Amino acid sequence: MKIVEKSEDMKKLYFLGLFFLCFIIPINIHAIKIDKVSIQGNKEMKPKEDITLDFNIDFKDIESGLDKTLGIWYINFELLYDRDLLEIKDVSSKDFDISVLEEKATNKIYIFGEVIDNKDDSKYCADGMLYCSSNYTVSVKFHLKDTKKDITSIRMSSIETGLLDMVEAKEYTEKDAMVIITPDIAVHDITIKQEKPKNSNTNKNTNTNTTTESRYLKSLEIEESGIEFKKDVTDYVIYVEKDVNKLNIKAEAEDSKATVEIIGADDLKKSNHQVKVVVTAKDKTKKTYYIKVKEKKVETEPVEKPLKKKKKELDKIDSDSLLKWASIGAGILVAIAIIFFIISKIKDYSIDKKLKKLDDD
Repeated sequence: MKIVEKSEDMKKLYFLGLFFLCFIIPINIHAIKIDKVSIQGNKEMKPKEDITLDFNIDFKDIESGLDKTLGIWYINFELLYDRDLLEIKDVSSKDFDISVLEEKATNKIYIFGEVIDNKDDSKYCADGMLYCSSNYTVSVKFHLKDTKKDITSIRMSSIETGLLDMVEAKEYTEKDAMVIITPDIAVHDITIKQEKPKNSNTNKNTNTNTTTESRYLKSLEIEESGIEFKKDVTDYVIYVEKDVNKLNIKAEAEDSKATVEIIGADDLKKSNHQVKVVVTAKDKTKKTYYIKVKEKKVETEPVEKPLKKKKKELDKIDSDSLLKWASIGAGILVAIAIIFFIISKIKDYSIDKKLKKLDDD
């Protein structure tokens, strides 16, 4: 009967130890996560016009206040758009110093933002040196060149967030950053409104629903490209090895009565590395999908971020930070004490069991 009681006590102590290890200590470890990404702005524009889009990143589990030490230092994301069609005119953000970076090896474009020090705003922390708001927004102004295309798309992806926990008095560099990388993608499609001919004698008695639907592609597959096809998106960019001069493309029209013609896929050098997929409806109206083919670069160098070092002076350490680390240390010491207590009880239990066995013998 005595042994059963000791066994139940051991179980209680075991679960108590697990509770401290799993809940008390981790309660001091704070994690900031990306909740949602989005692009907001006009969905229609005309050739030769400008458009401004807001690129938003929403965070969760972030605490604001100048006395907090953990916050956002920088944010970097890839911007994908048709550079033959659009050009960036301006980038801006109220709380971040924004730069447009180009990776030379891959020609990728990145929007990089480093927090601007601000001690007078509740959205900041670490004595005004880090950003601690749940929303990040950067505005990008694009100019649409003259074109006959009717749709284009802009995407943000490969979001990299650099966090700092400025609990120590020292100079912080990029090596001190805790980096969160998310593959989340936000897509913004823009319809290009072409100027209508001024000829008023045109007969407008046409069934627009039938003709519009009948000239779309149902599917588009390019071998080893992994493109994400959408019937409303007409512009695609793919990367191939240097020695590739031909693409294997499968394209199916939405309307079985429409015809599909693939131009330039058999000889990329001759077609200047641009392929067209032309869908011709029964009424002879056409829709063209464009595929820009670029050389894949195997050796790439990371984009150099124009980061300035962050320095925290000794007198900036506050009582809140000391309490935080003191509580972590106390939690660890309590957990160690419980573990040693459990080990001693296990030993006592083992000895008692052996003694009882000797008594029984």
